[in-house]
Amino acid sequence: MPITAALLLFLAVPLQAASKTLAACLANGHCSSKAMVRSGVGQKTLGDLGVPKLKAFAKDLKNEKIKWPVYRISKDVQVRDFQERKLEIQARLSTFGRNRLMRASTSWRKWRAQRESGRLLQQRKPLSKLDGIPFIVNDELSASGFTELVGTNPRDQRNPRRGRPAVENDPVIQALLDAGAILFGTSVLHEYGISPVGYNAGHQGPLNAFDQTRFTGGSSGGSATGVALGLFPFAIGFDGDGSVRIPASWSGVVGAIPTFGAVRYDNAETEIFTTLHCGPIAANVADAAIVMSVMANTKNQGDHFCDKVYRDRFGVPMPEINFAPLHDKDPTFTIGYDTAWVHDSDPEIETMFYEDRDWIQQQPGWSIHDNFMTTHWKEQALAHTLIIVSEFHRNYKNDKIEMLEPNTKFFLALGSEIDKEMIDAAERVKKWASEQWMQQFEHMDAVITPAMAVPAQHIEDGIDENGLFDATLVSTMLKYRWPSNLMGFPSVTATVRNNKDELPIGIQVICRPFEDGKCLALAKKIEEHFEGRREHPEQWGGDLEKSDSWAWLDVIQQARAR
Repeated sequence: MPITAALLLFLAVPLQAASKTLAACLANGHCSSKAMVRSGVGQKTLGDLGVPKLKAFAKDLKNEKIKWPVYRISKDVQVRDFQERKLEIQARLSTFGRNRLMRASTSWRKWRAQRESGRLLQQRKPLSKLDGIPFIVNDELSASGFTELVGTNPRDQRNPRRGRPAVENDPVIQALLDAGAILFGTSVLHEYGISPVGYNAGHQGPLNAFDQTRFTGGSSGGSATGVALGLFPFAIGFDGDGSVRIPASWSGVVGAIPTFGAVRYDNAETEIFTTLHCGPIAANVADAAIVMSVMANTKNQGDHFCDKVYRDRFGVPMPEINFAPLHDKDPTFTIGYDTAWVHDSDPEIETMFYEDRDWIQQQPGWSIHDNFMTTHWKEQALAHTLIIVSEFHRNYKNDKIEMLEPNTKFFLALGSEIDKEMIDAAERVKKWASEQWMQQFEHMDAVITPAMAVPAQHIEDGIDENGLFDATLVSTMLKYRWPSNLMGFPSVTATVRNNKDELPIGIQVICRPFEDGKCLALAKKIEEHFEGRREHPEQWGGDLEKSDSWAWLDVIQQARAR
């Protein structure tokens, strides 16, 4: 069948299984005719997603744009009051050393010398709670000596990123190293981190720790699998559309993202993204909080764009993350949720959510109500999609298209079809949505949702050759992810229990900007209550006394045996 005829046939039918397969086969290439197919697929997808409705809705909104999620100080609070409150918070956190778990006098050179001699550990004077703890990072953070491939194929001779190791560490990595953590290496993610399923065809994985026939979620799938299997206590990833929280949820661990801009990363691959958070994946919420408090030390290093915005707008520096709620002995929370939003999930996940709600209702001083109200959910979600996909295209449009996976080609083609009119509409919706959500937060401390609408899904046949072009699955996966990325809120996903198929399911907590500590504290309380119902993967390697554990191999012992 000629390409043009096939394209017309495809554009005439809904995106069902047959047409998705046809489109994948036709578009898997880089010649001009197949590029035309991808363009046609992109145009049809935008129409199916509801772009015309979004533009119509945006026309009635104020012609204002918010490019970065900056929030006004409350009308009842003056700048002087704000500064006094900041000092009060810092005083309460004196045990954290102004949120710094490392010793201020410790330099990297001194740390390395002391690390090599082992004197600090012998004297029981660790640099921080992270001293000596191994971790991994997504293959999109600059780590000195490591090649930053961003998920691209290291074996493809056409790949311009091959043989170009980073010359310095990202500020996030450096903060962790200064605190004594040990960087083990980088982890596999989907190409450019562009797909929420997390599958990298070049590596044929990563695979889900609970069921190797299922997706890990992504894009930080390798990091989540490493933590889920007990190989590493924590990992660091980027989250532009759930890329930390999705794989953490499907892997049975914790994913946490800070308030947008509160953790400073410095990376040429990610500098244009206005939806991106850098956060930890950890075995539990307490560990995630420790890691987050160290990562927060990067915020005021250098002359960060977000700090400039706050100084120009309010005359004060960007607020520091408030970790104080983690130390409250008797915390209280006012929580909201939306029944219809929760109902739009797998039945077993919905049941789990209401088990959580019932327990919360019994806690003294806590309250939870079905009182979260907003409208135009679809337009809000689509606004985020348009923004991040267009930014992906702008960032990677000059890369060699012929070396990329089919799935990546589809997303970049979709981004190329997003024009200025669409982005202007999306930015107006973003401004409107920010105001709507902040009004809701005047009546509640947190919003809770399921961590994911569905458990980990099976890897489809033919994904290595044709990619995954399933808008329905992607939309379902992102159902509870976009608010934090669109509007910059902190959020935490925590595993509650395993379902009938032994797959992890859990809860998500979303809070106001800079109330990351409250977000972590609530998630920690929920996690602790349901601790006994959460199971590890069968091949979990966290038990070092388990002799038959496959996850750990004593290479020194094996070498001596030879």
